Amino acid sequence: MAKKERKGRKTKKLSKLVAAGKIARALDIADNDVALLLELGALLGKKGNHELAAKTFDRLLRINPESAEAWNSKGAALVNLQKYDEAIKCCQQATKIDPNCAEAWNNRGAALVNLAKYDEAIKCCDRAIKINADYAKAWNNKGAALVNLQKYDQAIKCCDRAIRIEAQYAEAWFNKGAALLSLGKYDEGQKCCDHALKLSPNLP
Repeated sequence: MAKKERKGRKTKKLSKLVAAGKIARALDIADNDVALLLELGALLGKKGNHELAAKTFDRLLRINPESAEAWNSKGAALVNLQKYDEAIKCCQQATKIDPNCAEAWNNRGAALVNLAKYDEAIKCCDRAIKINADYAKAWNNKGAALVNLQKYDQAIKCCDRAIRIEAQYAEAWFNKGAALLSLGKYDEGQKCCDHALKLSPNLP
């Protein structure tokens, strides 16, 4: 229990240090602790510091190159940095280590959507959904790919599924709106887009 409490205190301290911008000190505390480095990388990602998050996961992977979670987390950071080809390689490594890593299949799908490889993206999202049928992000990413393939009715069904799982999912509302607008259902589509922007005003 004492060890668990110490780790809990360190995790809280990491959060405070990242919030204060004291990243060097946070790295010192995380040291070579795999769990703390994962936590630190995630905290940096939430703060929007994806470059440093990716470097933190690199540090972790030098300690444990067989960590599927670290490979996937680095892949997610690279997606946010728009380094899609590198992200795909990381996610492939994650699923090579753990074929049931739904997050890695989804992040690979997200990267493929951004590379306009929509059919491949759908296959990856389907793998993620097969592992976790309640994975809202995978349903949304599949929906986004289907919108780009002009399969609007299918896209709406995917977005609806994502919204049923996560009602406040702004991107799913936006993608549903885009599909409805493309079908000429302007009032309904605009309502979805407006709701998306209400949930997330900075939605691109």
